[in-house]
Amino acid sequence: MKKLILGLFASLFILAASVNPAKAQISVNLNIGNWTPPAEYSDVEYYYLPDVESYYYAPKRQFVYLDGGRWVWRNSLPSRYSSYRIDNGYKVAVNRPRAYTYFETDRVRYAKYKGSNKKMIVRGNSYNAHNKVKYVKVKGNNGNGKGHGGGKGHGKH
Repeated sequence: MKKLILGLFASLFILAASVNPAKAQISVNLNIGNWTPPAEYSDVEYYYLPDVESYYYAPKRQFVYLDGGRWVWRNSLPSRYSSYRIDNGYKVAVNRPRAYTYFETDRVRYAKYKGSNKKMIVRGNSYNAHNKVKYVKVKGNNGNGKGHGGGKGHGKH
């Protein structure tokens, strides 16, 4: 009887070991809209992203970009921008409703920030009577001296 029980346990052990184990799946989705603006920008809904010529809609943490000629809201950017990281590029705070309707203007106005790898937010001049741009240093930015905030403008557009 002992041999029968031991044989049964051995058979169960071999059977259990031969069953395919569950495969762990790791999925990494880059560009996930999980960036949170600094506190001084809590009132801003839209940010223009010159590097990808798209917008970020902060309340829903979504990217807004053209897809086939139509504006779409997605949690991530299309695959052509897979290397883009929202944390690392310029973001222009464009505080106006439906900011994407001003895309052609923003694209030209903020083209000079495209390709810069500085962690900087630029306050767009949507509601600024003096037509100035405000720079705000984002934590971790080595900057170039422009990123001290304080509300002072650094040039006209």
